[in-house]
Amino acid sequence: MIQVKKRYLTISIALVILICGLLFIEGGKKKRVREDRALVTVDTTEVTTHDYDVVKGYIGTLYPAHKFDLHSKVGGRIIEMNYDIGDVVENGAVIALIDDTQYQLSYKQAQGKLNMEESKVRQKQMAIDLAEREYERMKALRAEKVISESALEKAQYDFERQKMTFEVDQASLSNQKTAVEMSELQWSYTKIEARWSVDEQGGTRVLAERFVDEGVIINQNKPIATIIDVGLLKAEIFVGEIEYPYFKPGMAVTIEVDAHPEAKFEGIVERVAPFLNEQTRQAKVLITVQNPDLLLRPGMFARTSVVFEIREGVNMLPKACIVESRNQEGVYLYDEETKRVEFRRVNIGDVREGMVEILNVNQLNLPVVSIGQQMVRHGMLVNHVKDRPLTPAQIKAQEAAAKRAEIAKKRAEAGKKAQTDGKKTGENAEEEKTPKVKKKDLKGKSG
Repeated sequence: MIQVKKRYLTISIALVILICGLLFIEGGKKKRVREDRALVTVDTTEVTTHDYDVVKGYIGTLYPAHKFDLHSKVGGRIIEMNYDIGDVVENGAVIALIDDTQYQLSYKQAQGKLNMEESKVRQKQMAIDLAEREYERMKALRAEKVISESALEKAQYDFERQKMTFEVDQASLSNQKTAVEMSELQWSYTKIEARWSVDEQGGTRVLAERFVDEGVIINQNKPIATIIDVGLLKAEIFVGEIEYPYFKPGMAVTIEVDAHPEAKFEGIVERVAPFLNEQTRQAKVLITVQNPDLLLRPGMFARTSVVFEIREGVNMLPKACIVESRNQEGVYLYDEETKRVEFRRVNIGDVREGMVEILNVNQLNLPVVSIGQQMVRHGMLVNHVKDRPLTPAQIKAQEAAAKRAEIAKKRAEAGKKAQTDGKKTGENAEEEKTPKVKKKDLKGKSG
């Protein structure tokens, strides 16, 4: 009986030990599962090389390469307007006509006076010839002592007087010819023509504005219309002192406008201002744009793009990989052997299209964490996505953490900016409070 009891006791103890062992093993498994679930799951990427152009954009305005106003050189009534807004204008085209009745009569009157002066000159020429022959005859008679010396002197005087009056008549004739030319020129001004230099480069010219209508009486120098060149345009942009050294005449420029968003137009830098404005610290740059299809128009906003540099083999990472830790920008590196992450500071260069240039790429000897970097810290044990894929909940949590980090970063930058602006405002206020001593006060004190 005692032996049976001992046997049952032994069996009971063994069962208890077995049950405790099973419970311990199961608890260890659950603990490991909980620890495994608590680890952040990350994904990694590598530094890649990219080729791209360093492009700088500017906003400018398009202007006509040539623009001028037509003015009337004489006054009168407009009897005809041959062109209206938008019409193509050829060199030498008659834009308007002024009533020429008065100017035509003035020309005829001047021409009549000219005829009279020419007749007087011809008569004077005949009188000179007659006086000269009379003087020669009197000289011959004096040589034979037929006439007195006074008679010879009188003939000589008449000959010299005729020559002098002939010179006066010739000058009067010349003045009258000039008067005829002036009246003819005034008459020609009744035709208001659009003319420009033949050697002047340009394209299609159109009448942009019209200021008068038929029947209107205008005064001298009254503007009639504006002619612009729409076949050759100029874009005007302003550049800062950092980009200023890059601009040289002949540099290619790409231009885009809102009216034709899918089209790109080529331009050439024509001139670069030799100085920067003291107020804006910017320099003016003029760009020539050919417009043979007349798609562009003066006054449009021009978005210009200039290629400063062509870069090849640039080491870059996705911008999302960059995190901030202890006021330093860097990335987390993943060690596959230890399953831990390590923070490594990076030097950032260009930033473009979601990618950043890494200047100290030689220090990134391990894969870079590209997912989950906002939820890890230096030395933390993590899971890799290839070992344990992310669940939807983990993906949402990491996205939320990334957004919170981005918002915190923007707030910090805004705070720094506000602090800087506050300091500047305080300095300006102190300057305004400081009284300025006038020159008059200084003179009074020196006296």
